[in-house]
Amino acid sequence: MTSSRGVSVRILGGGRAKQSRAQAELFKFGDPIFDFTDQPRLLNAGWTTYNNEAATTIVGSSYWIADERGDFRFTDDVGHLLRGEVHTEVPGSSSGWGASDEHSALVRHLASLLINVRMREPGFVMGSAEEWYQTTESWTREVQAQSLSRLELSIDGRVIPVDGIRYDGYTASSTRIAGRIVTVALHDDDAQQIDDRLVSRAIEC
Repeated sequence: MTSSRGVSVRILGGGRAKQSRAQAELFKFGDPIFDFTDQPRLLNAGWTTYNNEAATTIVGSSYWIADERGDFRFTDDVGHLLRGEVHTEVPGSSSGWGASDEHSALVRHLASLLINVRMREPGFVMGSAEEWYQTTESWTREVQAQSLSRLELSIDGRVIPVDGIRYDGYTASSTRIAGRIVTVALHDDDAQQIDDRLVSRAIEC
């Protein structure tokens, strides 16, 4: 396997204190973290970490996507988010969402992406806390009800057969590699605009 060790993970956005906290969380998580290969049309929009007690167990990355001219179209710090995310996690971190660690990661991260995208759509009204809970639960059950498909992921130059879910114009793929579960959830239209190959990254100062 060809690793991208020696390539530092970039932490963008927020003030110095926020970036320092994000860097500390990534160091706690350790290597490897998986990410889309470097390319002109994608820019890391930030890292999200999930903790279980004192340990960081899941790291997720979101992205800005540029248009065909390479313009990220930032206006007042608002750009166009890729309808896709990459998550790296310790096996078992998403248990209970599906029949296996990989299936659980698929359901959890695809449902989360769907919720985040749908709530940004024009005309969306969140309603009360109870209504919001019922809505997100319904969307999550929609994903859980989908059958698994056999798909492929390219990771560090290797094409690997993996389990996946196709739903509502999105494709999510998940596999176990290097002691981690890596999951990609991506809208099919956005997938046509980027290079969706993954690489492993090391955390450096």
